[in-house]
Amino acid sequence: MITTHPANAVPKTDVTTDNGLAVLDAQIINPVVTEELGGAFCLEFDYPLTARGASSLRVGNLVRCPAPVFGGQFFRIHHLQTNEHHQVHVTAQHVFYDLAANLLMDTNLVGEDANGALRRVLAGAQFKHPFTATSNLSARASARLVRVSVASVLMDPDLDNGIVNRWGGELIRNNTHLSLVARRGSDNGVQIRAGKNLLSMTASVDYSTVVTRIVPVGFDGLMLPEKWVDSRKLGQYPHPRIAVVKFDHIKSTATPNGASAEDALPPKQAEAALRRAAKEQFTLRRIDEPTRTWSVNLVDLAITKEYAHLRALETVAIGDVVTVKDLDAGVDVSARVVAYQYNPLTEGYLQVTLGSFAPKITNQATRAMAVAGNAMGAALDASAQAGAVTTVAGNAMARADQAFSSVSGLSGRVDEALVAANGKNRNHYGTDTPKDPQPGDVWFKTNGEKQEIWIYKQVNNRYDWYPISTDLTWEEAKWRLDNAEVVVSQVKGVADEAAKSGSEAKARVRQVARETKLATVKAQEAVDKAAENAQHLEDYQVVVGSLIQGARSSITQLSDAVNLRVEKEKVINQINISTEGILIDGAKVHITGQTTIDQAVITGAMIKDASIDNAKIASLDAGKIRTGYLDAGRIRAGSITSEKLTIRNGFITSAMIKDAAITSAKIASLDAGKITTGTLSASRIAARTITADKLATNAIQVGLSGWSSSIRISPTEIRWYNGNTLTGKVSSMGLQFYYGTKFIGQIGEAGFKNKPESVKGLNTMLSKDASYAAWTYGAGSDDHFVLLTLDPKGSVMGARGLHLGVDLHLGGNKVMTTGKRGIKLLDSTVNRTMLPAWCSENTHSQVAFSNGALFLVTDNNLYSVTQITKRLSEVIMRVNHLITYLNKGWVQEVHDIGGGRVSWSSYKNTGLSTMSTNLS
Repeated sequence: MITTHPANAVPKTDVTTDNGLAVLDAQIINPVVTEELGGAFCLEFDYPLTARGASSLRVGNLVRCPAPVFGGQFFRIHHLQTNEHHQVHVTAQHVFYDLAANLLMDTNLVGEDANGALRRVLAGAQFKHPFTATSNLSARASARLVRVSVASVLMDPDLDNGIVNRWGGELIRNNTHLSLVARRGSDNGVQIRAGKNLLSMTASVDYSTVVTRIVPVGFDGLMLPEKWVDSRKLGQYPHPRIAVVKFDHIKSTATPNGASAEDALPPKQAEAALRRAAKEQFTLRRIDEPTRTWSVNLVDLAITKEYAHLRALETVAIGDVVTVKDLDAGVDVSARVVAYQYNPLTEGYLQVTLGSFAPKITNQATRAMAVAGNAMGAALDASAQAGAVTTVAGNAMARADQAFSSVSGLSGRVDEALVAANGKNRNHYGTDTPKDPQPGDVWFKTNGEKQEIWIYKQVNNRYDWYPISTDLTWEEAKWRLDNAEVVVSQVKGVADEAAKSGSEAKARVRQVARETKLATVKAQEAVDKAAENAQHLEDYQVVVGSLIQGARSSITQLSDAVNLRVEKEKVINQINISTEGILIDGAKVHITGQTTIDQAVITGAMIKDASIDNAKIASLDAGKIRTGYLDAGRIRAGSITSEKLTIRNGFITSAMIKDAAITSAKIASLDAGKITTGTLSASRIAARTITADKLATNAIQVGLSGWSSSIRISPTEIRWYNGNTLTGKVSSMGLQFYYGTKFIGQIGEAGFKNKPESVKGLNTMLSKDASYAAWTYGAGSDDHFVLLTLDPKGSVMGARGLHLGVDLHLGGNKVMTTGKRGIKLLDSTVNRTMLPAWCSENTHSQVAFSNGALFLVTDNNLYSVTQITKRLSEVIMRVNHLITYLNKGWVQEVHDIGGGRVSWSSYKNTGLSTMSTNLS
């Protein structure tokens, strides 16, 4: 399943059920996962812009899809591009490349093994990330990494101080977990053969990288007296192919800047090291050989039913060694899988790229020497820290233990790499497996011109022979063994010095530990004393708390009595705060000055009769005058106007209305029935005020005078004209179209030929005078893209029929015959190879198409028509041979006629002629 996920999702390796933002399987087009050994790892596919999952395809979002070996892998979208087919092309890189944007500012790795180096590199990144890494490589090395991306450090082969160059190995990327191993893949004996699982193959040989003469240059311009080192294969090419190769790690005391370097060698030794490094470019890296690659299209037999019992032997993974055989093409090669293209939808390989063997041997003796030097440095560093920082005993102890671990690990690696050089184990020779081996024995196995080295040791509680190197010539092996004894001696000397320094460091650390332990005892006594004082303090707190509680109780008991003790001047305050009413004798109350009465009224009983005169009334509401009458003499002349009058039970006669006194402003509403004379001017009718129900007429023409087009509406139809020419109409027949005087077609309700009257539907009819009908898409203001064209006369497309202008997507639906038998056009996934195919309804029989090839599928078995034709041609040729021989005549019966004589009867020929081998 292929799914999309938000940009901030954590790409976990064990995610199996999260469908994320969308599932792309149904509409995804041509998905391809590409991985190169030590290189690119990406996903590409196309997707319809109109499909449901298109909105989740945004730059930065994640796509999860199956990949070989490890299953679901996460890829981050980094590029989107649309095309003319309304699709978006998506390019996504493996989440490993998130580390390309993360930086190491300054990280110094000294004497680290591969595991430690990976941890330090990931921990030194500038921003937090979810990546982890492990390694089974035991080699130690050093590197200074300044302002370089984390991804470059982990994988860039051109970075001199990167992980690959300093520690070796090949990196495995499994989502956010990285593994550094000596060599990816294995040799499971998988064969790719014509007629079995090989569909097609292309081969290439590249001579551009061949070097047969090296000019080695060491540190500070160090060069050899003879200038260059030649390959043994120099004579195989028309002329030497020369390259300058720098070895900055080789330093000589004879150069100005090299004399002060700690690791500088005497001149003769430096020159020997320079020659040796140059020769290893030929013997180990094989730069004197052309680069050979084979691109193979194959069927992955590991997932087929026929090979289910051999699944482990037929699986192909990157880094594996496979054999390709095509006897007809004269190809029989063994090579590693260095790249692949994989379809995550069908989970099958599309293409596998095989390359020349990568180097299998490293200079283990030289590496062992470097390991010992790093261990010595770690021990001296631990000793210095123990003498200088006596108060941090734990750190010094850990550093000393690390130094001893380095020396111990060194001893194991030297013994494993050159175990037979110590004289305590046996060496075995030949092609037969040695009998009664002992742990540590070495077997020099002859394999053609190569010499393989195997060691007998225990792995996972099981003793067996394990290869140290399998790609060594006799001369190389002899040279390495001759040098091994010298190197081992040097290694042991350095290891002894490292052990001695480590012992001194550990003694110093133990002394510091004893002093620290004494300080710890005294500190503990101080802590106990403090605890005792703390207990006394808690007792005091209990007493004080008791006194405070007593005081609070006394205050509470006195709270009621306080209210009775009110001072002379505070009587009013006490009255105001009392919740009870206060009764005061009226004789005791004398109010003087202005009195304010809140939220109360003065009743009529409290006001003396005739005590309110004009001076006391500020205003009076007329509504309060409910009895009596106003004297006319009290009404001011001219103060009663028309708006102050309401005339009841009477009328104002026309005689009372002045001529022309009633205007439109005076009329609120008017009954249209009162208009009995004159006519209404059109300008007096408001726009859009006359609706259809107000009209009763035979026909209406829409179009003002001077207009070239008009619409004419009658009770049975609506017509529209261009001038006086009819161009279309709507009637009970439907929508009809005209061109000039010609009727060209209509869309409307109709029955179906030879069907009952009750069968009705929508009919699109093209008349005999029409040339074509087309369905188009408006791509621009004047540009239209033709989707479908019906050309009954061939006057437009040049041939009668229905013509498509776009791709036809059947969506798995059938194409039916007149006999109601159908076939489907589907993506065939037989043997996990996805090909377009015509299939039967149950898909058991198929005709599949590939680029330049045709395949037949019956009962889920795939057959190449090319191979069938080829084999059939061979059968015809062999039958022709038989016919040729038989036509020479053959004996049918033999009779003994006595006297040592015989007679026989025979056929002269078969009467058959040979067949043609041309099957085209």
